[in-house]
Parts: sequence; structure tokens; C-alpha cells
Amino acid sequence: MSGTPYSWALRVQTWRIPKVLGIMLVGIAVGRRLAAGGFFENRKLFGKVLVAGLAVGVPATAVYAFVPGQGQASWSSLIGTVPLALTLAAAFVLVWPRAQPVLRHLVPVGRMALTNYLTHSMIGLIFFYGIGFGLAGTLSPPFFYGVALLIFGGQMLFSRWWLDRYEQGPAEALWRSATYGWGRKPLKTDSAG
Repeated sequence: MSGTPYSWALRVQTWRIPKVLGIMLVGIAVGRRLAAGGFFENRKLFGKVLVAGLAVGVPATAVYAFVPGQGQASWSSLIGTVPLALTLAAAFVLVWPRAQPVLRHLVPVGRMALTNYLTHSMIGLIFFYGIGFGLAGTLSPPFFYGVALLIFGGQMLFSRWWLDRYEQGPAEALWRSATYGWGRKPLKTDSAG
């Protein structure tokens, strides 16, 4: 079996469809609560989600990560994926009001998301695949994470520098021009002259 039948069989075998459907249903429920207003002010709800998610998601995910033979169809993946995602979302909502002074440094990176995605993809190709240095599988996890943090730090600095001079990232400007018509929107900001 190959191609599309294999792809769908893998999705069914690993319970991907019910997991995604569950996440979509949670998203619908959250969307309705957001539309009704006052959702993010309910800190007690997010505290309960955080505790429940930690109690279920972290142990199951630890089993998935550290016990040999665990795959996407294993109980640890099935039980741990959604609660861990909800835990991270709840933690983000709870920390958000106090973290804004730190998180504001991520705004330029987010405004240039397409440019940064393409850039780190090219860097990954050069460093890890045969067209470049071929380092895939040769780096220890701490070193790999250190490299990832260096790349992201460089993207943060570059994004801030670029957006001080231009209204949007180069890939975003190209995308916008292709979508809305060439030559309608200048890349430079008024202050950049």
C-alpha cells in the first residue's frame, strides 16, 4: 500500500482524525465563549485546565517521550496530546498579562512570520541536509537546541532591524503584492524615507 491509501490508513491507525476532531470541537467551544465575552477573565477556569492538563498530559507525554516503543497510536500519545496542548494554552493565558513586557520582543518576529519561516527552512537545509553540511543526526540535543536558539535570536534581531526600516518583511511584501496587485503598496515606511 502506498500513496493516498497508506496516508489515510496511517491517520486512522494513529487516531489522528479523532484527535484533530477533538481539538476542533474544543476550538469551537472556546470560540463561542470568546464571542460571548469575558472568557479570558475567567482565571479560575484556566487554573483548573492547567492543573488537569498537568496531571494527565505531562505524565502521559513523558511516557510517550521516554519509554521505548511508544508511537502515535500508543495510549500515551492518545491520552497526553490534547491535555498537554490545553495545559500550554492555559499557561499562556494565565501568564499573558504579566509577560507582555517580555513578549513584545516577539512582535517583530510575528510580523515577519513568512520571511522567518522561509529563512530558517533555508538555514536548516544548508546545515542538516546533503546540499550543505549534512549534519542531520550528528548533533546532541543540547547542541541542537542551542543552535535553534541562536537562529531564533538572530531572527529576532533581524526582524526588529528590518521593521525599523520597512513596513513589512520581504516575503510578506511579495505575498501582498502578488495577492492585491503589483506595485500598489511600497515596501518602505514613510519614516524610512
